[in-house]
Amino acid sequence: MQSRYFDVYGAWRWDPEGFWEEAAKAIDWFRPPDSIFDPDLE
Repeated sequence: MQSRYFDVYGAWRWDPEGFWEEAAKAIDWFRPPDSIFDPDLE
């Protein structure tokens, strides 16, 4: 279990936009998002 956590965490740290883009594919959207990730958004 722990190694899966580190794999997921590492993927997010290495490529946050790609990570969230892949995660968004698992959702059935009524309207797909216009953007995937904004690191400056707080």
